[in-house]
Amino acid sequence: MRSTLWLPCLLLLHACDQAPTPPPSADTQDNATTDAAWVVPEQALNNLLQNEGQQKLRRLSVGATGFGDAINGLLNDTTEERLATAQLAWTRLYQSFNESFVILMCRAAQNPADIARVERADSFPILPGYIDSLKEWPDSGIVNDTALPLTREGLLAQQEATLEGEVSVGFQVLHFLLNGAPDQQRSPLELSALTELSDENIGTLEDQPSNRRRQYLQLASDLLIEDLILLARDDGTPHQVDRNCPVSPLRDTVARLIQLDGLRDNHQVSQEYMAESVRVAANKTLQSSLTPWLNNDSPLYPWLEARALGQNENINPAPALDSKERVKKLQSLHAALTSAQQALRRSTGL
Repeated sequence: MRSTLWLPCLLLLHACDQAPTPPPSADTQDNATTDAAWVVPEQALNNLLQNEGQQKLRRLSVGATGFGDAINGLLNDTTEERLATAQLAWTRLYQSFNESFVILMCRAAQNPADIARVERADSFPILPGYIDSLKEWPDSGIVNDTALPLTREGLLAQQEATLEGEVSVGFQVLHFLLNGAPDQQRSPLELSALTELSDENIGTLEDQPSNRRRQYLQLASDLLIEDLILLARDDGTPHQVDRNCPVSPLRDTVARLIQLDGLRDNHQVSQEYMAESVRVAANKTLQSSLTPWLNNDSPLYPWLEARALGQNENINPAPALDSKERVKKLQSLHAALTSAQQALRRSTGL
């Protein structure tokens, strides 16, 4: 009984001997407030990143497979209809690629090999005469250079071998192989297999331009499809928002838009070239890919406000495609995103 009575007293004396817990300091409260400020928008950004990735990368993967089927169909049955189907499949795949560009660059930030895949998938402008014959130079290009073996390794070695415009693989090369020049549209005959030599033919069957063009088309298509499927792969580890994603990919996308705007007059296939219809489509689709990240309700703004000390003042939606001051505004947006990335690097200590 005595021991029972003493227990509460002992506990009470022990409590009295303990120093009172000090209240949190102002710095601790400020840090907690700051942490809470960016945690919620960061989760929202992560959700946006996952949703965008799931939708757009799935579409990219499906489009790559569909394009491969269309190319195989064309090479097995080279008709006007099959050629039109392959051209349409290219257009749809290119749209999916541009729609996915921000996501692809986010993923590539963690894997240098993916950066190389994105870059070779769509390097522009190109020198069409480096790829195939032109009216001015009927024997030009990789297609007509029989000394160059048409292999995967050979094509990769020719990519920007001496000049940036000397592009040997990727979307723009495939577009030229499938469509030809504006004043010299590609015909099914140019992609048909030649199975018998005539007196007018020079060289072996393998050396004939239509056969080399077919082989080139197959190799370049296979390489692009492989790259895109690898870029769109699901490795089970979703990418998380950090100082490189999405700010740096957004900046890269804006830089791409600036580059496209500078190619308005590159319509001559005898020089650095990008088909106008392709340029317009890329411009439109890339701009739309920015919308989820830069609209008025984007979680990017409150995240940058707290995480990067308010570095979001000049980050606005991309200007309208027909804006007279489009390039100037894009340049300002690019500068604002660069400033935000630098602030993120300082705030995270990386």
